[in-house]
Amino acid sequence: MNRLQLPRQKLILTSAFALFLVSNTFYITHSPAQPPVSSLISAVRFVPPTVPPEGQRDAPKGRPRGGGTRGGDRLSLTALVPVTEETLAARIAGNQARLSNEKSVLALTVAEYPALWFYVPFALSGDRPITFVLQEYQGKEHQGKEIYKTTFSVSQAQPGLVQFRLPANAAPLEIGKMYHWFFAISSDAEESVYVDGFIQRIAPPETLATQLQQSTPRDRAALYAANGIWHDALDTLAQLRSANPQDAKLTTDWENLFKAIGLNAIAKEPIVQCCTPN
Repeated sequence: MNRLQLPRQKLILTSAFALFLVSNTFYITHSPAQPPVSSLISAVRFVPPTVPPEGQRDAPKGRPRGGGTRGGDRLSLTALVPVTEETLAARIAGNQARLSNEKSVLALTVAEYPALWFYVPFALSGDRPITFVLQEYQGKEHQGKEIYKTTFSVSQAQPGLVQFRLPANAAPLEIGKMYHWFFAISSDAEESVYVDGFIQRIAPPETLATQLQQSTPRDRAALYAANGIWHDALDTLAQLRSANPQDAKLTTDWENLFKAIGLNAIAKEPIVQCCTPN
């Protein structure tokens, strides 16, 4: 080998190695934001949070399903919320003996004014008034402090999934506090039906907050779901599906989200516009 060529080869190899180190150092240093969030998420999958919350002995009880079945399919008024893991396992297994009207019903949000979703199995009209109540939860031994209540003006609407968003004229949810909500449908001809449960607003960790800011709406839904933030995952996906009804990937995400909480039978029901707070 020509001795004059050796230093030049060393220089080339040294430069290439230095470039390799610089490139990889940059990637490692910036890895929390690189690659983009979208390349790290393949599907929307809900991971339930710890229930009961840290520091509480029991999870607050609620009623995720009310009466008022539709025809013979046994679907009833249903709050689109997760229940505890034990109750969910029983529902999936079809063990009716372990299912009662009293469930541990708690879901998280990061929003000041979150949206709650319900499945209504019958057509709604003016003769079936709807009431929504939100209380500040002060423990199971105490009457909750009412912070918002409204009735709805209802136009004729087919059975389906309906949304209620806490309006801006209500007090915003405070971080760390738990709230008790009620959604009731009345009728002179039939017994009133209702569902109720609990919602808690949390502050997302700094890393998650950064990811949410940098992500697309679909990836944002996936991040919410993966971190147990149910209400925001569901509402984000609902908005996406309404805007893109033919998107097969969004349809799969939607069905997987419902399957995660044992509500497969409701996943294909239509989203309907029906209710305006008075």
